[in-house]
Amino acid sequence: MLKNHLLNHRPHVVIVELGGNDALQFIAPSQFKENLINIENLSEKHHFSLVVLGVRLPPNMPLSYRQAHQNVYLELLKKHPGTTDLLKEVIEKNLFQTDQIHPNNEAQSLIFNQAWPHIQEAVKTSCHEGSQ
Repeated sequence: MLKNHLLNHRPHVVIVELGGNDALQFIAPSQFKENLINIENLSEKHHFSLVVLGVRLPPNMPLSYRQAHQNVYLELLKKHPGTTDLLKEVIEKNLFQTDQIHPNNEAQSLIFNQAWPHIQEAVKTSCHEGSQ
C-alpha cells in the first residue's frame, strides 16, 4: 500500500508510527525490524525523509521482548529523526480512553508536541536537500 502511495504522490516526508499493534500480536522483533527496514529502503529509493515515532511497550510484556522492540527503534533513530517514547506524557498523565489503550482527546496536543520537533527536522532536511 505504501509503495502505491509513493508512486502516486511522491511525498517529501513520511511519518512512521507503529509498533504497538505489532506488539499486541506478539509479532517477532525480527519481523518488526524487517518491516521498518523495508520502509527505510523505500525512503532511500523514493527520496523522502523518514520520521520514526516509536512507542514503549507496556511493562506487562516480557522484558526481553520490550528491549528487542526498543532496539529496533534505536537503530533507526541513528539515521532518522524521531523518538522511542511518543506517548511518554500520555502515560504519565493517564490520558487514555476507557479502553486504557488509545489516547483520549486531551492527549492529542501532548502527542503533537512530542512529535512535532522531529517532523520539523525532517521537513527542514527535505527542503534543504531539495534546494541543492
